Amino acid sequence: MPNNLNVIDKIKRLTVKLKLTIVIEKETRIEIGTGIIVNDNQKFYILTVEHVLFGKKNNYKSTIEDIEIIDFNEVPIIPIGIKRFDKLVLIEISMISFSLPDVVYLDKAHYDKKYHLNGYPKAISNGKSFPFNDVICNASEDNIMLLTINNLTADSSGDHIKEKINGLSGSGVFFEEYNNLYLVGSINNLIDKDGIFNAVEALTLVPLYKNKFIFTKYKTITDITNEMKNQNQKISLEELEKFKDDDNENFENLNRKNKNLYHIEEVMKKNKIRIKQYSNGEVAINQLSDLDTKFKDRWLILTDTMLDNIEIKYSKYIETKNIGQNRINEITKDIEESINNEFKYLLSNRTLLLNKLVQYIIAKWLFDCNIDFKEG
Repeated sequence: MPNNLNVIDKIKRLTVKLKLTIVIEKETRIEIGTGIIVNDNQKFYILTVEHVLFGKKNNYKSTIEDIEIIDFNEVPIIPIGIKRFDKLVLIEISMISFSLPDVVYLDKAHYDKKYHLNGYPKAISNGKSFPFNDVICNASEDNIMLLTINNLTADSSGDHIKEKINGLSGSGVFFEEYNNLYLVGSINNLIDKDGIFNAVEALTLVPLYKNKFIFTKYKTITDITNEMKNQNQKISLEELEKFKDDDNENFENLNRKNKNLYHIEEVMKKNKIRIKQYSNGEVAINQLSDLDTKFKDRWLILTDTMLDNIEIKYSKYIETKNIGQNRINEITKDIEESINNEFKYLLSNRTLLLNKLVQYIIAKWLFDCNIDFKEG
């Protein structure tokens, strides 16, 4: 998959047109909706909302024979089966013939993001997919989020806009940061907000997750916490030697400081522990960035601040090893307080993740060649 595609081109590749042939009171008609290609580890599906296939009143008796799926190249995709998950629907499809952009699936929306939609509103797109690039999130609950589409059209009132936007249902709700594309939901309904029809209700992906449908890259805070419990990287002697070779300067700093903190027979063990804590901390930082995509920026700023404070307050000569170890305990408390104050919304009641970040900072400090810490 080319990495130089812009966000709209990526979303267009994932977006399909759904044409549904229905018969109501002996009258045959065609309904248009939108879907998004998603996948688990083995199969591909089209994600859409229930009423696209079964009607607002659940009065369409749709089968796979009634559904036509057309990809961004105007090529048909063969449907195989239909699975319903509350108000979300997955249509299992045959293999596709083109590459897809990588997508991370999130269980919630973030309020500070700029969202993108792409779908088939029939009165706007003239049969082609149409992007909406100025979308914000106003509210988000477990299963539902409310979005505003800014500058939807010059006239956003009544039946006019309903006609304009008809066919957008089933569109994915996406945002992009650091060249990573995130999907957080699927458009369900147009909403009358203060007499203006520019608000939409979207369904989150939570019902799929609760029903044991697992995306290839689906992230929740619970998942990440469990991963952190299981992820406890062990450092072998061979890996320790490799670290010494690859990061010789960092290792020398760590080894020198640990010799001043611990008895010689403990030093190698303490070195391994700190290297492990540093590696595990890097994993935790990357994982948390999936939940709060600006986490890494804020973390880098906080890291610099904490290291500066440690250098000012604690980088002094120590009289005994015991004093040095007590100083490490003081540093640990200061770091924990700083991280908790900055990221309490993300780390509340998650002591395992908090501890990994704290130990990462201590390891990073011990690696730092600009700081000395030795017995006086």
